[in-house]
Formats: sequence, structure tokens, C-alpha cells
Amino acid sequence: MNVFGGFAAPLTPNIESYLAALPRGLASYPECVHKGEPLGVWLQRSPLRDVARLVPTAVAPLLDRHRPLPTWVPDVHANVIYMAIRQACFADDAGFLAHARECNRAVLETPTNRLLFWAATPRAILRAASLRWGSLHRGSNIDVRFARDNSAEVVLTFPRFLYPEIVLRGNATGFQAAVENTGARDVEAHLRSMEPTRATFVGRWR
Repeated sequence: MNVFGGFAAPLTPNIESYLAALPRGLASYPECVHKGEPLGVWLQRSPLRDVARLVPTAVAPLLDRHRPLPTWVPDVHANVIYMAIRQACFADDAGFLAHARECNRAVLETPTNRLLFWAATPRAILRAASLRWGSLHRGSNIDVRFARDNSAEVVLTFPRFLYPEIVLRGNATGFQAAVENTGARDVEAHLRSMEPTRATFVGRWR
């Protein structure tokens, strides 16, 4: 049995190393949680056939489409699911990130988020990014800095090693989708840098 306990099958190296870097493995950072609704959108739109075998048994029940998701899901559990979707369903990161963009666009179309994430301009939606992030996440924070009228830097802070790189890159597609919803054109968003407790994203638009 793995030191984190109760695995249905050997974890892929990426998931295993992610959990190994956390202070208490799967039980790390219980104060950091992820709203269940957006995870549910991902699960509805993702092929899950081979995902369950890659996650710890404690996480596998979240993949059961016949069971309602909790209102809040531990961030570590959600991250493991996103990583397993990447590993099981996509040949490369580019395919996963294209899927992430579509899933995140669908998240913004849910009735609750359609109102929450409405804004007339990119600057307006980004000014309230901390509030909007806080509606979907607890235990991590967003700060936005505007460089020019058509660009911004978004800094996400979180407990040490909470977010793996592929999840952060997926988050960039969410920022892109939110800005595109304002009608902006040629929107770009990417992860510029990452450290153990922070990640910096850069966004541009016309």
C-alpha cells in the first residue's frame, strides 16, 4: 500500500509525485476547497472510463455520476482528478488544455456563474477577480495588476505545492474564457511563472 493509503491501483508518476510533495498527502490543506459545481461540469464533459483507476480510492466516489457532488470538494482531491483526466484521456498537454478551455467556458454558462462572471469589459471582470475566485475557491487568493488598458497580471497565492503546473495552466484557460465573455477579441492568457506558493499569469486582449 502506498504511504498515502488506500489506492485502487498504482498512481501515475505525476500524481504520485504531486501527493508526495504535500505535507500530508491526500489529506493536506483541508482549508483549501473547490466548489463542487464546476467540478461537476468537468466530470459531465470528460471521458471518465480510465480515470477511476488512476485516483486514490478516497477520491473515486467523486467520479460517480449517479451521486451528487458535495458543495465543496478538497482542492487536493479536485487536482488529482484533473491530473488523472489529463493522464487517462489525452495524448499531450495541448489536447488537455483545449478541453480545459471548453470545460471552463461551460462552467461560465451555468446559471449561477452566468450572473457572477458577467461584466461589460475585461478590466471590470478582472477588477473583481478576487471576489469571483473566492466564490469558487477557499484557501487561495487572487490579486490583479493592470499594466496597460489591454493587459493584466494575475497572481494566485496558495499553500506550498497545492497546485500542480498542469492545473495552473488549465486555470489560465478559465481566465481567458472569462475575458472572452466580455466580448474582447484576440484574448491570450498563460502561466508566466510558478513558485511553491504562488503563480503568475499574464493576460492580453483587444
